[in-house]
Amino acid sequence: MNPLILQFRHWLRIRGWHDIILPLAFYTLIALVITWPLITQISTHLAGPEYSDSMEYARLGWWAHYALQHGLNPFYQSLFGYPNGFFNAQQWSQPLIYWPITLLEFVFNSTAAFNIWLLLEVILSGLTAYWLCREVLDPPTPSPSPVKREGFQDPVTLAALFGGFIFMVFPAVQGHLAAGHVNPLANYALPVVVLCLYRIVEGRGTPRIALVGALSLLILALGNFTFPVFTILPIVLFGGGYLLLFCRQSLRRRSTLIQLAAMFGLGAALMLPFYVPLLAEAVSSTPPAYLEEGGWVTFSTDPLAFVAPSPFTPWGKQIAPQYSLNILGENAGEGTAYLGIVAVMLAVIAFWRRRSSAGIWLVIALGCMLFSLGPLLKWQNQPVTYRLGDFQSNIVLPWALFQKLPFISLTRTPGRFNVTTGLALAAAICRGTRKTNCANRFARGADTCRIPTIFSLSHLARRGSSLFRYAAEPRGYSRCF
Repeated sequence: MNPLILQFRHWLRIRGWHDIILPLAFYTLIALVITWPLITQISTHLAGPEYSDSMEYARLGWWAHYALQHGLNPFYQSLFGYPNGFFNAQQWSQPLIYWPITLLEFVFNSTAAFNIWLLLEVILSGLTAYWLCREVLDPPTPSPSPVKREGFQDPVTLAALFGGFIFMVFPAVQGHLAAGHVNPLANYALPVVVLCLYRIVEGRGTPRIALVGALSLLILALGNFTFPVFTILPIVLFGGGYLLLFCRQSLRRRSTLIQLAAMFGLGAALMLPFYVPLLAEAVSSTPPAYLEEGGWVTFSTDPLAFVAPSPFTPWGKQIAPQYSLNILGENAGEGTAYLGIVAVMLAVIAFWRRRSSAGIWLVIALGCMLFSLGPLLKWQNQPVTYRLGDFQSNIVLPWALFQKLPFISLTRTPGRFNVTTGLALAAAICRGTRKTNCANRFARGADTCRIPTIFSLSHLARRGSSLFRYAAEPRGYSRCF
């Protein structure tokens, strides 16, 4: 047999089958289920309700495709701002929100291209979160053994699958998925960034890991220019703070500090050419309107959202309290944050059984939840007022200390911290699943082990395949172009 074929089969057996192919198939199936019936209308309907941003992202993909076919500059909007048009710095800084759609349009129509990329973002997020969870549960050995790696019969693989699953279907993710938000879903590189940081801090970093981390930072940056605020800041602030307080020795190694500096330094250098025009607009005396929009309180998370199951599913509306509809009915896209009973139970088990390894993930999750509440506390979507005699004021929260800082002030959606909450919980939950020994019994085929099944159902029930009406209305936008 051809040596290349033998080498590929060896790689497939040792790494590819359980690291890529099987989890990718699993997460693809999950994505199709939670977005049903999108797959049946993928070329005729855009995902999201009529008021969503789907049209905007689909139009960006269409324009770049049209510009390439007609010899025009895809970064210059010559059809807008008549008669001169304008250069779009935001479009230049975030090419991954529309260039994949553009490339897909060479094969599919505009509607299908948009929907496929939206689904791929969610699927890839699950896959990369699975890699992170495997790292947390089972750090790689110098010489991996084929006997140890048994695909879905391996309890570690099964627990990691649940971790990737929780991240890809986390309510904050599905809120943006339901609204057709492409850039808030561009988090598929975030688990890889965290994986590289984890290896470096654990003392297993190498120059290659630092390089992979820097490239992952670049990919993250090219998908959403607010990523430093809603993903990197809480990981560094809360994760780094935890290490300084409880694992200080891990940051004293010279090699660790060098690799961290190389990863962030190289990542910043790579993204700088894409961000210079955006930064120039941000510091100009007349910044564009999209950098001056408000909504810091409107698009923050209500504390009740963490215990507000979805009222939009056939099963959820029977059990969801009235406050769920009050909260999610006004701010479902940015404020959805239900944690789930089973998810919380598994996170508590992880902390109780392995505080030393699960503590950092829960600290990051709790910190992100706190920041997601925004600068002012609100209750059922109304700012809380504190009165003392004739004096009254709103209750200021910790995020208010950061919201007015340079560049951070350009962001307006604190609820997006809960995407990082989902990733941190995924890492903790997969460890909790592993520590229940349920993964071991399920891998051996024990029918009495029900926690993985309940775990899955709790996530689908709280979000479900019909949380919002995906692809609810025909979109004849192609005719407009």
